[in-house]
Amino acid sequence: MKLDIQDYTPSLRWRQAEYQSLLFLPEDRKDRICPLVTIPPLEFDFELGVPKKTPHQHVHPFVTRLKKKWGTRPCWVDLHPTLREALMDDGRVTYQYVFDGLRDDRATAIPVASLDMPLATLKVIGDIVSKDQLGLGLRLTLVDLIHPDKVARSLAVLNAVGCDISETDLLVDIEAPNYDPLVPFVNALLAQFRAFPILEQFRNFALIGTGFPESMAGIATGASSIPRNHWIFYKSLIGSLPSVGRLPNFGDYTITHPGFVAMDMRMVKPAGKVIYATDNSWHVEKGGSFRDNRDQMYGHCDAIVLLSEFKGSSYSFGDHYITQCAARSEGTSNLTRWKHVGISHHMTVVLDDLASFHAGA
Repeated sequence: MKLDIQDYTPSLRWRQAEYQSLLFLPEDRKDRICPLVTIPPLEFDFELGVPKKTPHQHVHPFVTRLKKKWGTRPCWVDLHPTLREALMDDGRVTYQYVFDGLRDDRATAIPVASLDMPLATLKVIGDIVSKDQLGLGLRLTLVDLIHPDKVARSLAVLNAVGCDISETDLLVDIEAPNYDPLVPFVNALLAQFRAFPILEQFRNFALIGTGFPESMAGIATGASSIPRNHWIFYKSLIGSLPSVGRLPNFGDYTITHPGFVAMDMRMVKPAGKVIYATDNSWHVEKGGSFRDNRDQMYGHCDAIVLLSEFKGSSYSFGDHYITQCAARSEGTSNLTRWKHVGISHHMTVVLDDLASFHAGA
């Protein structure tokens, strides 16, 4: 698998809004996406004080859902650290269980290793790599990238897995840094790339991150704007990269934050909101508690379709739904649906951004 520079590598937690957004993309847009899929941690039952499901109950549906939502298209598959060493009901560890099932479904799923994994987990991943012959994803955090021994540590993981660097995809996941001031941050990252001489040898190289806030609580009600700082940063970085040579593929967390925050939904009332990606920002229409006033979503959609940046009903699933809701032809549904709406539009915008930005590359 070799990515084109215009291909998009979103990092998606395998929850309903994310996988439905993949499913509803047109086929030609799916062809330009290779997602990094992470099976999220167990959800918690705050009333009972225990996890809602066992690891087996939580992980088991993944194989079937990946086939249904993404088919045999390529993707990287990771598990949240709390699940990596968990045992399934038949005694297999989660990685082995998942990839045995994906192999039976002929999925093009590439396992992901990271520098903090214990040797036992790396050996399990090595067995997967040996059987599937699809290569490996190596996920480095910003902390990993600035470590003085990053080359030796990275090669030690590849050695433990038994995968050649030429069959390994480097996934630099900077998560949600402070991009301000922009130019010093770009220069600091460039310095780390220059200090990583094996960079050119990886099969693919993607740079993933986000400027999306951890919480929307600090966003005022009404209309507001959030800068798409990772996209702004990426464009600045690419403009400074000729001296380094290797261009990274762009990846982000769509309209989510990389942190996994467990919330007691009995104690919080999430606001009704529509998040709409534009050229360099997200336009946000936010109201009060969604549960207390679902009809507010009609007004939010009215405001979105009046924006000069509105792309029109046919642009994406999300745009179609917003148009229909503004016309009162669709209901206000639920919060998961509105997250799906925002992600669907966002991913389509990113694909167009990349095609335009890298035109002629």
